[in-house]
Amino acid sequence: MHHLSYCFLASYGTQRTLILNTTNYNGNPRGLETFFLPLSDTCTTFNKSHMVSWPGKNDSLVVAFPGRDRPNPRPSYLPKSIPKDISERLMRLHGDPFAWWMGQFFKYAMRMNKDFQKYTDDLAREMGYESPIVGVQIRRSDKLHTDAIFLDLSVYMEAVEEFYAELEMRQPVAQRRIFLATDDPSTIPELKRRYPEYQVVHNEASIKSAHPSQRTKGSSVRYLLADVYFLSRSDFLVCGMTSNICRLAYELMQTIHPDASTLLWSVDQEYVMHFAGGDDAPRNGNAERRSGAPPI
Repeated sequence: MHHLSYCFLASYGTQRTLILNTTNYNGNPRGLETFFLPLSDTCTTFNKSHMVSWPGKNDSLVVAFPGRDRPNPRPSYLPKSIPKDISERLMRLHGDPFAWWMGQFFKYAMRMNKDFQKYTDDLAREMGYESPIVGVQIRRSDKLHTDAIFLDLSVYMEAVEEFYAELEMRQPVAQRRIFLATDDPSTIPELKRRYPEYQVVHNEASIKSAHPSQRTKGSSVRYLLADVYFLSRSDFLVCGMTSNICRLAYELMQTIHPDASTLLWSVDQEYVMHFAGGDDAPRNGNAERRSGAPPI
């Protein structure tokens, strides 16, 4: 989805129609349309003989956007930027304007089809997903070998407990509840043992499928996207911005609330976009604990 956001921005910036082909994506013959509605019902094909390389010309019929999010030349509207015509109002009214702007693209691209909507509805009832609930995403496994460090469960739960303590000053809370998305199965029994006062809501199939050897299977994509859906609809979100899943859930939150910039606590770094500003590598996640907003 974050790779797709560069395509969206280029399409918007050049006032062109985006045609996306995700056929056979990660074992899904229909690609993203296995889960989401098509970007368009009419503009779905193009003539390859008309295709020219990026950036093309104003009268070019079809322009191929380069892969891996490093177009050359790089236009000024790629992350992080927002449209000038709404920038003044957006900066005045929202705590994280760029996250809001990204959220609008994802909200459109991730409009569920009937089958996927039924799956998430059934799963919510099966898990007992209901408000109030705090979404917690703990990314470990292969991530610890690249741009993240191991963080104890208490680092996540500190923000969770502060959220519920503040909430309980305003209203009665019959049950403290967590939705947990993770690629480390050991966090489930650890969380239940160390924090028995919390109800832990999770999708067992998703946790099993999160192992690096399982991630390219078609069903794993469905579990992952469902996790993102439930994280984004939590009342508060605790995760690490070094994870694309965390960032995507945070961006989608902006489309659900007037301003969700204070509804997240990042355990590692601030909100970033990969290759923003033309960087050749993502930022290191081993920095001191930072976030765009403190716990409420």
